[in-house]
Amino acid sequence: MDIFHNFYYGVYREAFPHEDECESYENFMGYIQKYGGKELYVHILIFYNEEDIVGGMVIDHFGKINTLAIEFIVVAKKYQRQGLATKMIKYTNSYVEQQHGRKIDWTIIEVENPKLVGQEANANIYFWGQCHFRAIGFNYIQPALSPTQKPVEILLLCAYHHHNNATTISIAHVKTFLQLYSHYAMGIDDPLKNPTILQMFEELDSNDSGNLDLIDIKEFLA
Repeated sequence: MDIFHNFYYGVYREAFPHEDECESYENFMGYIQKYGGKELYVHILIFYNEEDIVGGMVIDHFGKINTLAIEFIVVAKKYQRQGLATKMIKYTNSYVEQQHGRKIDWTIIEVENPKLVGQEANANIYFWGQCHFRAIGFNYIQPALSPTQKPVEILLLCAYHHHNNATTISIAHVKTFLQLYSHYAMGIDDPLKNPTILQMFEELDSNDSGNLDLIDIKEFLA
């Protein structure tokens, strides 16, 4: 655990310096010790350049829907703008597929919505667009992570299909992802009783097509 300790109190806290925007060290230790089954498998990857920690990622694999959720990706400041984040993502995809013995279907990530937080978020979502992610066409709200916190309404979900250039994603898949992600990654005991989840489900259920559009990031930003 010394490697993860050095990563957490180095590169990770450099990227997330404020207590209210980062996971605690204890929570990460809980992930490592608790999750390693078919429903959820948490992968924590730390990347090195000789003895320097270059960056790291935390990825959840939900076996039920064969989908990855990128919890976060960070690159040390002195290694940024060198294309390392893209290389880390490509390596991680291959690594996870090798570990689970099958091709991954989807990867989903939360990103700040530039339309709600301002143009400073453009660079981040543009990066994910370059990695072939598309914005999922519905109003995503991150449920409150604790009784003292509020739901976060400045985010959107982006998705990437690993086998084709998909322009839609099934509503059933999104609903299952929201249930699994909110339960395991956010610690919500019963997502189907959570008012924010139910609010999103009401919007999704009002769509009779059965699918949601996946919007090209350049089109989304236009």
